[in-house]
Amino acid sequence: SGAYIFRNIPGEDFIKILPDPSKTIVRQTPLQTEVHIKFEVPWVNQVIKVYKDKNYVDIDFTVGPIDVSNGIGKEVVTRFVSSIENDGVFFTDSNGREFLKRKRSQRNTWTLEEFEPIAGNYYPVNAAIYIEDTKAFMGILTDRSQGGASLKDGSVELM
Repeated sequence: SGAYIFRNIPGEDFIKILPDPSKTIVRQTPLQTEVHIKFEVPWVNQVIKVYKDKNYVDIDFTVGPIDVSNGIGKEVVTRFVSSIENDGVFFTDSNGREFLKRKRSQRNTWTLEEFEPIAGNYYPVNAAIYIEDTKAFMGILTDRSQGGASLKDGSVELM
């Protein structure tokens, strides 16, 4: 991958980093359930907290240092998948002030000739990104600036 290009090596698929079930720890208290997840690479960890009587989930993750000893850069993406039918529309915050409507592979003020379908659909996310339809809503609040997209209907991803 090159700077801000976000593409895989031609002929190779994206690599999925899967959790290692043998290293997953679940802790339950009367107020919450915590799941500590180790992945098949030592540089990715995640803690998921589900609180009693709350309609949100808290996900903390640690990435790094990323192994680049093979000379190949890597982007680590977390993808959240739902059944929401967002028709390519998603919303990102504008520096934490308001939300901007985004439409996958489309620009409102000019005709887009798309050469980079992944990089061309990533936007800055300073505070939040969300998708919705008439039945459901999925929003993700971030504690740091990241790149975000909805490359497939029903999904939101952060890099």
